[in-house]
Amino acid sequence: MEKIKGVCGDCDLYDNSYCSYIGKNTSINDYCSFFSSVSIIKKPKEGQYFYYIQAEGLPRCIQKTNTNSALVEYYNYDFSEKAALIRAQEQFINNKLYKIAETFNDGWIPNWKDDEDKWYFGYHYDNFEDELCQSINKTFKNEYENTVYFKSKEAALQAWEMIKSDVEKLYELKRFYSVEVDNGI
Repeated sequence: MEKIKGVCGDCDLYDNSYCSYIGKNTSINDYCSFFSSVSIIKKPKEGQYFYYIQAEGLPRCIQKTNTNSALVEYYNYDFSEKAALIRAQEQFINNKLYKIAETFNDGWIPNWKDDEDKWYFGYHYDNFEDELCQSINKTFKNEYENTVYFKSKEAALQAWEMIKSDVEKLYELKRFYSVEVDNGI
């Protein structure tokens, strides 16, 4: 049976075996393809300026040196201030949402081995209708990675109300910067 050393260096990966780094069963070909695509992602070069998100959530422009390479290795960089501002707002929303969920769920963690309902919400901006749309959904299986789940519909609704203005700000930023690009600014 063909095997390769996993990216972590500690495990062997066999064809169609589970890779904890990717988070699913994967073939050796898919595994190699995934990691070759990661290496072609454009990264700042030594001496090049880039933006990163500081701990307090604000973008900052710095020049790439060997002392700040961890920012690049953890993909905390953007090549434009506009992209960094949008990413900072997205991170703020996610961080706030996780803290709201910790409070509302009061120690509850979804058990994906039972058929108990778990609640989450999704949102998007409908450009055609020019409105922010959201939906409250229930599930008993882990449908989406990086989704915050709530133990009740009421908690999910309250959480949405608490972050709605932050989401509106995010879409205002996105809309503003897309208008700038459309106008050649």
